[in-house]
Amino acid sequence: SGVSTFDMLLLGLQIKYLLLVQALRLPVPPAEKLPVAATALGNLFRANLRQPFDHRRELRHLERQAAGLRRTAAERSRLLSSLRGVVAERRAAAGSTGEQMDDGSAAPPAPAAPEPRSRLTDYFSPPTPEQSGYYLALSRHVEGLRRHVEEQARRIEKLHSEAASLQEALEAGGRAGASDPLVSVGIPVYNGASHLAAAIDSVLGQDYCNLEVVLVDNASTDGTEAICRRYAEADPRVRYLRNGTNIGFLPNFRRALDESRGRYFTWLAHDDFLSDPSYLGTVVRYLEDHPDTVCCHTAINLLDNELKGSVEVMAFPEIAPERRWPKARRALFRWPHGWLDSVIYGVFRRSEIARIPFPEWTYRGRPHIFCWEMDVLTSLSAAGRIVALPECLRAYRLSEVSVGKQIGESVSSFDLLLLGLRMKLILLRRAATQPAGRIERAGLLATAVGNLFRANFRQPYDHRTVLQERENELRMLQKTAAERSRLIRFLRSEIAARKEIVASKGTPVEPDGEPSAGPAEDFPEPAAPDRSLYGRLTAFFRPLSAGQVRRLYELSEQIGRLREVCAGQEKEIERLSAEAAHWLEVMHQGAASRRA
Repeated sequence: SGVSTFDMLLLGLQIKYLLLVQALRLPVPPAEKLPVAATALGNLFRANLRQPFDHRRELRHLERQAAGLRRTAAERSRLLSSLRGVVAERRAAAGSTGEQMDDGSAAPPAPAAPEPRSRLTDYFSPPTPEQSGYYLALSRHVEGLRRHVEEQARRIEKLHSEAASLQEALEAGGRAGASDPLVSVGIPVYNGASHLAAAIDSVLGQDYCNLEVVLVDNASTDGTEAICRRYAEADPRVRYLRNGTNIGFLPNFRRALDESRGRYFTWLAHDDFLSDPSYLGTVVRYLEDHPDTVCCHTAINLLDNELKGSVEVMAFPEIAPERRWPKARRALFRWPHGWLDSVIYGVFRRSEIARIPFPEWTYRGRPHIFCWEMDVLTSLSAAGRIVALPECLRAYRLSEVSVGKQIGESVSSFDLLLLGLRMKLILLRRAATQPAGRIERAGLLATAVGNLFRANFRQPYDHRTVLQERENELRMLQKTAAERSRLIRFLRSEIAARKEIVASKGTPVEPDGEPSAGPAEDFPEPAAPDRSLYGRLTAFFRPLSAGQVRRLYELSEQIGRLREVCAGQEKEIERLSAEAAHWLEVMHQGAASRRA
């Protein structure tokens, strides 16, 4: 600590020179001396600015470690708080008492950093006594944080075990209220008044009786609280929990899990719903019959709120039950992953998903949840199979207020590229640590390594790509609507001409009624995108502008209306074609009767 980084550079050069001289003086044959001298000579061109110990570099490394450990400690404190509440409830239900467990010793306070110096001053001047003292204090702080998070992990494991034991005791004693295992449905919600009631009704309407609904309100400011309280008062299976402040998307999801009490657990987004009353019964039966399965999902209906009337069935053949698990697991490690991230809304064995830590990522200083689902699912895949049944029993609603879409609008394509690269590295690390045989792990590693060279500029969802696709779809629909309008006008004129022919032969003809469908609406032509190099670079490095976001949703509304128009035109064409065929048949019958 008594020398500067510049001094370390000079001392390093001196050492490199001495090593080269010693290599040249070695009393060995030339064949042996040559590679030693080459190594010593290579030192002069290798790592010129990196020394064995650089006080500034080590200080930055310690600060990053401390920040990461503090985030981990905060997440585990929230988890401990939730688990203590769950254990207290189960102790009360079981009529037992136990040790009151807290967080243990508090996390050590961070030392105060000295006044920063300019980079040049830091480079050419040795550390001040305050900086040296801060380095030593930070080292002790990091060590204290490590002990603290290790103690938290031990307490979390103990609470998980106690909660599972209490739940088994309750079920064995018949207190669960039914012979079937309890299923918890966690509904984390923030300002979800528009769809929340439909989501809750879809759960309470299941033909599987032994369930609970855990509503976790993330300090909503609309009518969400009133809806939640109304259901909680009307049905004892519904519990309502409200956060005092908005704790963020992922912690709220985690709390819904931690507060649940069932053997099985599933999340239900506040704007989704269970479309089939047999959903829970079907999935629970599969899990009961297949103890090696830790998560069971089904095919889902994708409902697009923006593209009115748009419904698409999304199945997951990659993880079908009949598919061999080593091959199915590789699909979870492939990038891009398509819609596999929605498997996070499957039904889990609660004891297994509760042990998985949820990632607390940041990007440019802000919390970020980009594809957090795949980190959780690949971690869970180490505990057992993840499958998706072919039956379509759930509905997933795509809307502009969803968290995923809001995040997509706030980042650029370049940001998505960097976030995608981070996810690829996470998948690679996860593949290397999977508890699998050598052959299976080699396959997982091959898939994860292949991600680094595959689809570098393609992300699971990029608003710019969607914007371009919708502009192309609007043009196609406009063209289709115009062609059908011309066809409708032709059919009407043809019918009128045939009616005139029939009337001229003395057959009475009823007057025309109102047409069922008119010509297509006129929609503005989408603006041509900027194809210049500057325009493409700007679009790549900048998030969507407010105007582009508005344009995206305007296009969605226009496409939705045009789809309805085209569907109406198709029905009108079928009706007019049948009517034209009818009058043609009347003409033929009249001609035949005249000949007779």
